[in-house]
Amino acid sequence: MQVMSGLRGRASLGRVSGFYEGSLGFGGGGEVDTAGGVLAQAGIGFGVDVGDRLVLEAMLSELIAPQSGNRGSVATLKLSRVFGRDRADVDAASPEQNWLFSTGVSEQFPNSDFRNTPSRTGRPFMQESSADMFLGESLYLTGNAQTVLGGNAAGYAIGLVGLGYRARVGASTTWSIEGHIGAAGGGSVAVDGGAIYSVRGEVDYWINPSMAISLGAGRIATLSGEGMSPSFINLGLKIPFSTH
Repeated sequence: MQVMSGLRGRASLGRVSGFYEGSLGFGGGGEVDTAGGVLAQAGIGFGVDVGDRLVLEAMLSELIAPQSGNRGSVATLKLSRVFGRDRADVDAASPEQNWLFSTGVSEQFPNSDFRNTPSRTGRPFMQESSADMFLGESLYLTGNAQTVLGGNAAGYAIGLVGLGYRARVGASTTWSIEGHIGAAGGGSVAVDGGAIYSVRGEVDYWINPSMAISLGAGRIATLSGEGMSPSFINLGLKIPFSTH
């Protein structure tokens, strides 16, 4: 499991483009020695436009864990959604796509089988970021990435995708429920292969139309039913935006 963030340079050749990128992040799990969990990656690749907003990308990269010295080569094939590379790409008459960006923190409350190393204790304190793509007024697709800030679980990271439903209660309050599947690893957390699921509920108070304070709670567990299954609480900010 890894969570990465970085920069990309791109050169267009019509419907085909070349790119290079570099990124930093955190990762662990799968009995791979990443020490404290810090990762760095650099790569080159190309993309082929397969629609107005979809690009099929292939990339070769080198991934290194600086603290342990381990490294490996990575081949990636993925389908990406483009939001408009310049203003000329944006058609003001095209339909709006509504999104919601969330960022905040959460604290996990470990169960008795949470750790691979029982002598390590502490409640993982996580930083979370999410992006929600609305399919209608209430239903949305969501992606969530988490990395540890504290709690004696260095390198612990989580990535989730799922489906959510949001409804309004009064003029300034909304509530939502979400279900996810994904992967987790690192921090000597007993993820039993890494495949996990999560459920959560949140209540949002809208300070104004452009920002809300969110409070939620939920549970994460392995798909196998073994190992980690912590409950958690989360606090964050939500910011809506639209694309064409």
